[in-house]
Amino acid sequence: MSQRTKPPFLHLTCVFLFAFTFIVFCFVGLPCDFNADHVTINVRGAQSLSYSDLIRLTLNPLTPAWFYPPSGLMEYLRPLEFLWMKVYFDAFQSSLIPFHLTAAVGCGLLAVIFFLMIFYGTNSALFGWLAVLLYISFPSNFFLLTSTFSVGFEYYVSVFSIAALWLFGRLTFGTLKSALGFSLNTLSWIATVWLSIKLKSSEKILPLVFLAFLLWRLKFIRSRIGSFRLGILVACIGLMVLMVIPTRSFEQWVRQFSPQTDFSSVKSRMQKDNQPMTQKDKMTFSFHWKNLLARTFLVPGGEFPFSTVYRKAIPRSFSENYGFFLSWFFWISLLLTPFVLAHAKEPDPSDPLPISQHYFWLTLIWFGATIAGFANGLSVEDTRFLNVAYVPSVLLFFAAMGILERNFFPLAKQRLFFRLFLTSAVLYTSLTNFPLFSKLLVHFGGMQDTVVRAERDVFESFYGKKPAGPWTLYEKHHELETRAVVVDWYDLQENWFDQALEKLKRENKIYFYTRTPDGVRLKKFQEAGYAPILWKRYDFFDAKPLAFKFFKANSQIKQLLGKRAKRQEVLIYQIQASLPGHEPFKPTL
Repeated sequence: MSQRTKPPFLHLTCVFLFAFTFIVFCFVGLPCDFNADHVTINVRGAQSLSYSDLIRLTLNPLTPAWFYPPSGLMEYLRPLEFLWMKVYFDAFQSSLIPFHLTAAVGCGLLAVIFFLMIFYGTNSALFGWLAVLLYISFPSNFFLLTSTFSVGFEYYVSVFSIAALWLFGRLTFGTLKSALGFSLNTLSWIATVWLSIKLKSSEKILPLVFLAFLLWRLKFIRSRIGSFRLGILVACIGLMVLMVIPTRSFEQWVRQFSPQTDFSSVKSRMQKDNQPMTQKDKMTFSFHWKNLLARTFLVPGGEFPFSTVYRKAIPRSFSENYGFFLSWFFWISLLLTPFVLAHAKEPDPSDPLPISQHYFWLTLIWFGATIAGFANGLSVEDTRFLNVAYVPSVLLFFAAMGILERNFFPLAKQRLFFRLFLTSAVLYTSLTNFPLFSKLLVHFGGMQDTVVRAERDVFESFYGKKPAGPWTLYEKHHELETRAVVVDWYDLQENWFDQALEKLKRENKIYFYTRTPDGVRLKKFQEAGYAPILWKRYDFFDAKPLAFKFFKANSQIKQLLGKRAKRQEVLIYQIQASLPGHEPFKPTL
């Protein structure tokens, strides 16, 4: 019989601090950028509803839409997310620091959950640490916190979802003998599913996962908990349909369940088509097998993970993030482990490990559901979708490693060899993932910080005053770009130069943002007789997160050693109307 031990408190503390510190080190200090959806959807949505409205919407089990409500009115579909946002917006205005610190805590909690579940499933602290290291290193997870995506509280969605599956596993395994224990766990299970869906509508998949698991393990579950308790669980899943499927049009739903809001202002934000299923929902429900294969194995333009030992390109698919060795390990173990379990002898009921096998099947169905979701018609370039598969995959992978180790490597020397091989593969993948993660952080994180610093200066120069309030810079961003800014790295229209000259004629000066001093578009102004003057330059490595202090020091060391260090900066040229007949124009707010 296996001996189950408790994980040392020191392990749990260190796991939490490792994940927490990583997020703080990389992201805390990045400003809110000019993501258009942030002001129009997040800020406006949080301001449009009162705290009582958002609380009532959170407590209401019904849902107004599938995944994407009309005109981006996400506050009605994800009220818990917007309630949390509203608290932070009211207390901290446009600062992302509270969101990043909250994400750091959430990442730490998720790391602790990974460690605990894998430790109890495999009796191995090593496997728990490897799981945490691997998950933290996935380059695509960078996009959970870049721009303003940290307001989505993604780590907490994963925490609630794992909690819901863990509770459901307990309910279906038969460990809860008393009626009170079963009732309390059932209520907790419903609550975690409820909170998951109200935080992120993508978690509407959970009831389907539970139903599929009940059907898959029906005979086993009924033998463990009896027909009466099984019927209760089936009834609860049936009632969860209310949290998944909209039963009326969005407009009718908002009228009935948000009477305290000014409905006329809401209606002005809605499109004429306010049916329960929007066009974006239809794309979500569509099935494209090419998208499934791309997100799972290889997005066009990437590196095939099963033949690329050392990666240079940024991974954009699930398997690309796992890398060469772990991709082979993962998919072979996923095929092999069910076969091993299906042909294994019935375990000793007193052995604590059978419940880990029970959770393996549950996690496998959860993972299968997320992979099936990869077939949706939305862009395969959006790598944030990948996180929904990473979470179950990490649990699944190390659970499979534990099962295979017990069945094929029973002797101490064999187990040592197996663990050394697995540890080497995880370390190699993680150590090659972190440079890719750093590349994303330097480019996107540095650009995020740099453009905001630059626009503050341009704003003050153009309008003659600093932004009046915390949101003024963001509310005026589109106006400022339209009136006096040309951005070199934008995909501009063919007549961009004529439009720039119109701005110059109207405002007497414009600001040209570029990454290089010898760009084709900049030369276009020089060829036309204008004299662009380098106004200011902004170094990516001056961004506030601690990671950028490290990047800057590393760049300086390279320069001292005589090595060429690539400059990461934004240059702003000021272009004056040098032709006669233009009177200076003083812009007004």
